Amino acid sequence: MKNYLLAFTSVLLFSVISYSQTPSKENLYTLQSGESMVYGENCFNFSDNGKEIFIVIHGNDGYYTINNGVRKGPFKEMNESLLKPCNQNSSSCSVFEPNGNSEGISFDEYLKTNDDGTSSIVFKGKEYGPFMALQSFQFNSSKSFFVASAIEKDMSKKLIVSTGKVVPIDGMVSRVYFSPDGSQYLIKLGFDYTAQNIDPTKINMDQLMSFSLVTSEGNKFGPFNSEKITESDIWYTQTTGNHWFLRNGDDLLLDGKPFMKMPENANRCDVWFSADCKRYAVTSYDKVKFSDNTIVPYPIITTLFYKDGKAYLRLITLENEKDINLYTKAL
Repeated sequence: MKNYLLAFTSVLLFSVISYSQTPSKENLYTLQSGESMVYGENCFNFSDNGKEIFIVIHGNDGYYTINNGVRKGPFKEMNESLLKPCNQNSSSCSVFEPNGNSEGISFDEYLKTNDDGTSSIVFKGKEYGPFMALQSFQFNSSKSFFVASAIEKDMSKKLIVSTGKVVPIDGMVSRVYFSPDGSQYLIKLGFDYTAQNIDPTKINMDQLMSFSLVTSEGNKFGPFNSEKITESDIWYTQTTGNHWFLRNGDDLLLDGKPFMKMPENANRCDVWFSADCKRYAVTSYDKVKFSDNTIVPYPIITTLFYKDGKAYLRLITLENEKDINLYTKAL
């Protein structure tokens, strides 16, 4: 009896685990014989209030539109009057890319020149400084937070943060990476060719190519080689909060520490992590594979959304050249 119960419990547990690994699947539309999708004109919009599915297809006798299951046509040709405005938010890349940055922003808007020739930063009514010179000035996405590098009167270099933090630095700030909520940042420090008492005859290529990373907590990582690790090899993702990643060849570092091998043939956009970085999905040319070995056919549209605090991928696929399916799975 005990063996029977044990076996039953094991089967039940396996069934529960297997079920949890299976994404939900829904058929949105099936193309008829001789029909094909017209790419670029379709809309798959999902919200808490429901879904809006608008599909444009081409058949032997013209064009058709399918608006939430209602088929109209044929039309000899498509025009703007037949199309539907779309609020679809696709997410083809897992990397967090700020909606705006400090590139092209004039220092003059935030820089005050003092009577003695020094400079100060004026931000939200508060003054920072004075400094001998301001070298870089970068915002987070919402422009609620800035990080700047400045030269003090004694010629030392400091990192100036809008929270009031002032941090000594020993390099040139080449980039600031901000986390999605803008509360954390990562500083890329390169070789300081403006430092005092530099002997040009003793500078080598390794020094010029090296850089280090400093977190908002003050932790320092490196040195790294900028020829092997470019700026695009360092990133935050849309789903992992303040965790940051660095790719060094085939190795992927999490928060500056060895983490895992980079999935074969994947780039940084292709790997989607859960919030705790314990689970992931990898997009390749023919499929999306999750870390629990679930496989979904390659999506024509990928959307990231959140429910009950958990990140989900919504994947629209075209299978067998006719079935337009929707897969949904939590990261």
